[in-house]
Amino acid sequence: MEVSVFEAALGRFLGTDHSRPTLTFFGGEPLLEMPLVRLAVEIVRARKPKWMRPDLRLFTNGLLLDPKTADFLSEADIYVTLSIDGLPAAQDQRGPGTFAILDEVLVRLGRERPERFRERISVALTLTSGNVAYLAGSFRYFLSRGVRDIEIVPVVTNDRGWGAEARDELDRQLACVAEESRNVLATSGEVPFTPFRSDGRQTAAGADPVLLCDAGSRKALFVDVDGSTAPCAAMARSGLRNAPPLLREILDMYGEVLVTDANFESSLRERE
Repeated sequence: MEVSVFEAALGRFLGTDHSRPTLTFFGGEPLLEMPLVRLAVEIVRARKPKWMRPDLRLFTNGLLLDPKTADFLSEADIYVTLSIDGLPAAQDQRGPGTFAILDEVLVRLGRERPERFRERISVALTLTSGNVAYLAGSFRYFLSRGVRDIEIVPVVTNDRGWGAEARDELDRQLACVAEESRNVLATSGEVPFTPFRSDGRQTAAGADPVLLCDAGSRKALFVDVDGSTAPCAAMARSGLRNAPPLLREILDMYGEVLVTDANFESSLRERE
């Protein structure tokens, strides 16, 4: 993303009348662009109205979350969601050999920043037909590492493996997760698996505009690398090279609204 586009997006964000708006750094991998993340923190601190309390969040695969970066994110009070699929057999389907690195990250963060680990870090597990059999085991693994907020993010790209067998396996796995969640609730009073919460309290993964598609609304916007806006990451043009015809028809109906447009606000109202 060009700096001019980035600054324009931040300007729109800081121009809202919400007292606690959420700004999420998403990708791709945002830790590859740490200069932009640092710039955003500087701009938000310098330009935000006194009455505004922005909530900054970052969605990362964790492979670049070294101690120096973790220190900066902690100092900036950025809520971090780690995208990890769980046990080695599940994580290896996404990134072979990465489990040990991410496990070390979880251990280090829990040891060096226990309070922040409890309150400002969550885990998002990307669910696929290939890793569904490891869901309950991965859930237990995250609990063993002290994670308090565990979210499922179904994969948004095409997954041909879903069928009756995978569906039934998902039912079995969720039954185990439910039982584990009851045990945790009985001892701690908390429900770590966010889809099972009944109080509406969610974390970065569950409540984040980049993942929660609110098509047509102006409450949540995903700003793509070229400055175009979409309701969520799943509808960003940069990731839709092979989009199905219906989705392309919907996007054409929306029209293109750039965050750098002079008539940005009126264009959003018209699209809504």
